[in-house]
Amino acid sequence: MESVKNRKSIVTTLLMIGFLLASNATIYAQDANKELKDFKITIKKSNDEIIMKCEEGCAWLDLSYNKKKKAQAISETGMTKVKKKESAKGEISAKFLFTITETDDGIELKGLKGTAWTDLSFSLGNNQKQMIDQFGMANGK
Repeated sequence: MESVKNRKSIVTTLLMIGFLLASNATIYAQDANKELKDFKITIKKSNDEIIMKCEEGCAWLDLSYNKKKKAQAISETGMTKVKKKESAKGEISAKFLFTITETDDGIELKGLKGTAWTDLSFSLGNNQKQMIDQFGMANGK
């Protein structure tokens, strides 16, 4: 009889630990999502130029640049520079910030703030488009 009570106690304890771990993971996921910022940007390669169109979440509509193979920082306000001191301290004031670089095969992005991704790359041929958002590659219009 005593071993049945011990087993019930052990099972109850394990269930409570599992519940606490699951609720803790949910709280962490909610906190992480608070740092994500909603945006949708369509990226297009056209000859030697990268053209971006913000569909949602930006103060800008269209951006373009042609510095092949050089990273360009993009935030909700447009093209910007990443200040090394702010980046090292985690004090970036933008809602979202990433860098975009053209590669031989496509596009390479580095999420610095407000994105669920830290590195994102994809193939993109001439005159092809790809939409991105705070979660990564997205289906576009």
